[in-house]
Amino acid sequence: MDISKIEHVAANALPSPVVKNLEGWRLRYAYGVTRRANSVLAESHAGNLEDKLQAVEHFYASYNAPSRFQLCPASQPAILESILLERNYQKVSGAKVQTISLGSDKTQQDISSVHLFPKPTEDWFKVYRAVEKASLEKEKVRTWMLENIGPKAAFALLYIDNQPAAVGLGVFEDGYLGIFNMATLEVFRGRGGASTVLAALTQWAKTQQAHTCYLQVVIENLKAQSIYQKVGFRNLYEYSYFEKAVS
Repeated sequence: MDISKIEHVAANALPSPVVKNLEGWRLRYAYGVTRRANSVLAESHAGNLEDKLQAVEHFYASYNAPSRFQLCPASQPAILESILLERNYQKVSGAKVQTISLGSDKTQQDISSVHLFPKPTEDWFKVYRAVEKASLEKEKVRTWMLENIGPKAAFALLYIDNQPAAVGLGVFEDGYLGIFNMATLEVFRGRGGASTVLAALTQWAKTQQAHTCYLQVVIENLKAQSIYQKVGFRNLYEYSYFEKAVS
């Protein structure tokens, strides 16, 4: 499976408010909302490596933010990790990327309680914000990111006992469905909400001719990994962050 392709569509799925392209590297800044949206995606490489590293550090310093790279097996150039360690970057735990082939999914789960919307609704935000518990400033940035998704998206809202209970987001591009922002209100947990939302999003993706579904789960989140593995997701690769504080 094409790791570089998955990283590319995943980066497109949730846009950062500030993006600068630097000879194959995508410099992203989102005012501190998630490490991923505030890091460099090293998709390809051209030009002078030392000049690019200095440009990255200047870019993040201008926002008084740490320089951060998100590195995976497809990051370019291949020596980038060792170079960053030499420059006193610190390695930070990232996430596992899991995938499933949608063609092999034969389940027919009842998804009648899930509503899909092309844009986030008030009820969708209400559930997500209640679970996320972010500051007002970070909520504003997250709202912008979710309302400015470029590829086709489906915001899933699950009702339990006629009440908004769980949400999820599916973003489709070029045959790939990305799963993001899965959240269930605490009072409704343990009732299969996550798997039902996931089923609704994958069924929607099939109507878009998607062939692969991917998601990112924090390495330490063993409970979420167990849920996804039960429905057939398998680990494909991991990515880590390399960070350097503002000097």
